[in-house]
Amino acid sequence: MSTDIAADQGHLEQLEGQLMSITDRLELLDKQTKAADAKRIEITAERNRLNQGLQKIVEDLKRKTDVQHQKEDALKDAVTIDYKQKPQGAMELLASGSVSQALTREKYEAVIEEKIDTLSKDAKEAADAVKERKTAYDDRKQELDLMSAQLAQLESGMVSQKAEQAELLANKDNEASYLAKRITAAKDAEDKLLSEAGGGAIWGVFTNGAQVKQNDVIGFEGSTGFSTGCHTHFSAIKDGRWQNPEAFWSALRHPDGSRVQSYGWTDWAKRGVYGGNIHNGIDFVQGCGQPVRAAADGTIIRDIRNDGSGFGHYVMIRHPNGLITLYGHLI
Repeated sequence: MSTDIAADQGHLEQLEGQLMSITDRLELLDKQTKAADAKRIEITAERNRLNQGLQKIVEDLKRKTDVQHQKEDALKDAVTIDYKQKPQGAMELLASGSVSQALTREKYEAVIEEKIDTLSKDAKEAADAVKERKTAYDDRKQELDLMSAQLAQLESGMVSQKAEQAELLANKDNEASYLAKRITAAKDAEDKLLSEAGGGAIWGVFTNGAQVKQNDVIGFEGSTGFSTGCHTHFSAIKDGRWQNPEAFWSALRHPDGSRVQSYGWTDWAKRGVYGGNIHNGIDFVQGCGQPVRAAADGTIIRDIRNDGSGFGHYVMIRHPNGLITLYGHLI
């Protein structure tokens, strides 16, 4: 075996360790596209169901609000009547010698007071019913908005998957050369990402400088970029360098799901999957399409569908302490 052939074979073996073959990736993309389409149908049906439920809540809220206003008006009228009767009470009438009138007035006032008490309870119950329906409305509306955002990202992700499938097919005859270029491009994109440490938001749901709170949904778990299955890649960047997110756990919300790969020289990193570099984050799995939440309050500085870095669709958040968190492989 000549030196050139041996070098080529070694290079090909390295490429196989760093990236899936085009055939394997195409098979995975096909499965993911079918799964995404099924998920899209499921989300659309669920969103329609939620929307119908929301309309019923709105109608019920209107009815309960009308009842509340009626109860409050009745209470107001009763209090007005009671107030008008107060100037000349039963004791004053007794003093004037009109016993029968005093007894009538005392009985009348007792009835009014009882009526006011009943109307007060009715008004409170009506107000509580309205409050309960408003809470139900807010909860259902939040759920519906979440479904709509998930559907939008899913459909956008399907477009990207089809574009990647077309790209892979076009390069299938020159697989080794294509994978080598892709690895180089990924490393360049990663270096640029670190050097810029954020930059401006270029693509996505978020506008440049969007503010998020800890626990806000900023995306949905997927498998875009260099990924063999649905998971969330969570990274931390400080002073232009990858950091172990565990060093900041006290200030960050832990990502949801089960940890499947840690930070550093993991088994995958030792196999050369990351071009001789460490695994620069922590991988968590909770399930395709599940919401991914902000680890802390901050500002969205990047929301990109695909820049060749291998993260696929990812979001970056800059936090007040200067830390940047990255959430990769979103749908």
